[in-house]
Amino acid sequence: MAEETAPTAPEATGPEAGAPQVDHAAEAEKWKALARKHEDGFKAARTELDTLRATADTSKTEVQKLTEKVASFEAKQAEAELRALRAEVASDLNLPKALAARLVGATKEELEADGAELLKVIGKTAEEKAGPNVRTQPTVRRGLSGGGSPTPNAETLNPRELAKQIPRR
Repeated sequence: MAEETAPTAPEATGPEAGAPQVDHAAEAEKWKALARKHEDGFKAARTELDTLRATADTSKTEVQKLTEKVASFEAKQAEAELRALRAEVASDLNLPKALAARLVGATKEELEADGAELLKVIGKTAEEKAGPNVRTQPTVRRGLSGGGSPTPNAETLNPRELAKQIPRR
């Protein structure tokens, strides 16, 4: 007895078993087309991003320029106010103009305190320093006078006294 077996077809095993046949070339083309589509979208988004960044940088520099100008104007205003305050304090304390620039301080009180110290150092106020030769009040002239002023004293008009005053050789 010999058993004879009929040859059978080999059984399919693995992932190909029972699955429909897939066209790999068509599947690759599908994925390539999808990748190209996304790549084009990415390029468009990148271009738009670059444009937005350029506009933001331009407007940012304009804002920075304006901010610097405002800061410059504020500094100039503060300096002008301080100069005016120094002049006011110097005038109140009768300090000479040359010393007004030397006052140090940020507030009126600080400038007044510094001015008082400065007056102590120089020892005299501007009026005292001017001395007797400087007129503080205008003089009133009465009538006209010709070059010399005559002395009303009759004693000095004595010719003998006048002769004694003349030096001899």
